Amino acid sequence: MVGDTIVTFATRATLFAVSSLVGILTARLLGPEGRGVYYLLVTYTSLLVLTGGLGLEASNVYFAAKSNVDRSCMFWNSVVSGAILGMLMVITGLIVYLALPGPFRGVEPQLMLLALLALPFTAVNLFLIGLILGFQRVVQYNILSAIQRGLVLSFLLVLLPSWRTVQVAIAAHLAAQIVATALILGYFSQRRLVSPRPRLDWALLKKGLSYGVRAQTANVLLFLNFRLAAFLINFFSDPAQVGVYSIAVILAESLWHVSSSVATVVFPRISASQSLHRSLALTSRSARLSVFSTAALAILLGLLSPWLISVLFGADYQQAALALAILLPGIVVFSLEYVLASYIAGRGYPQYVTVVAFIALLVTVVFNLWLVPKWGINGAAMASTISYTVGTVSAVYFYQRLSGGGLTAILVPTADDWVYVRAYAAGIYRRFVDLRR
Repeated sequence: MVGDTIVTFATRATLFAVSSLVGILTARLLGPEGRGVYYLLVTYTSLLVLTGGLGLEASNVYFAAKSNVDRSCMFWNSVVSGAILGMLMVITGLIVYLALPGPFRGVEPQLMLLALLALPFTAVNLFLIGLILGFQRVVQYNILSAIQRGLVLSFLLVLLPSWRTVQVAIAAHLAAQIVATALILGYFSQRRLVSPRPRLDWALLKKGLSYGVRAQTANVLLFLNFRLAAFLINFFSDPAQVGVYSIAVILAESLWHVSSSVATVVFPRISASQSLHRSLALTSRSARLSVFSTAALAILLGLLSPWLISVLFGADYQQAALALAILLPGIVVFSLEYVLASYIAGRGYPQYVTVVAFIALLVTVVFNLWLVPKWGINGAAMASTISYTVGTVSAVYFYQRLSGGGLTAILVPTADDWVYVRAYAAGIYRRFVDLRR
């Protein structure tokens, strides 16, 4: 468990470094307005994938962890459904863009179309990577995830310095998704994980959709909770303010790499576990360490943020420092929700996670509509912190209802936790020393 978590965290740290470099490149080379348009497009296409994917990524993780499923059928179901659903996402994305122009102020039609063309490839990639995680091939899952994100950075590094336009930045995303699809399909073929002969199982797909839609509803609501502010800022202000706010979001959400790494590993283990006691112990320790680690990192980031923003992104983004400070308490609180949601969904109750996400989104909508017109990006940050807190309290309620566990068990670190961490850290050090010999 800890080994997989550390591998996952190392990958998430790498992904954060890559995302930070993407943020720095787009912020400095596109300026606040271009960065804002770029951020809106990436956010919108991500929302379409979450919504239109119907939860097949999550259901692949859940069902592939079982021993009684046909993996070849799951693979071919993922490829075919990903391509079909991806095309439907393109059509839906264009319809919404044309019907609701307000939140997309400053986004030209050709830019939108270019961004949407990547969706079929993105959907197939996500479904297949979820399948790999379900097989509990955690290292391979992390490597392929890192490669996928690294491709975006590579294309941006090659193209953006010479052609400083949003069109080029979005074209880099499209090229990266196409290459990533080829690499992931190549991985399955080389490792012979599935049959090369197409085998579709509609009953299995129906079962996957039944679970996936319930699980993905929560993910869509959570994503809206995280990203709705960008569209409202654009509606009430302009893309330049979106660009500034996006920098605060990048830095704040970097702290979630700890809790999301733990949650990624916990979910398939809870799904496969037959022992409720073991699942509860695993979740409790994971929650304690996630919250403590995130809080420590938040204090450090808060102290360094004015300097970091100025050095990395430029003086044009200095306004993001206050928004970041307002976001950080909510980020720490919500790190607990990440782990608890994995326990709840892993126990087979994704509908409870959906309720939590709906409550948080409702709070987000109300407070953003109230605070963004008054205080701009600082109001959006305050609305997010309030929403994260309410959502986490709701998750704790459902967690206690399912497990009977108390608050102390998930919040207060124990002496055993430090022994556990020190012992594993010592093991890693010994392996490092052995490798150098």
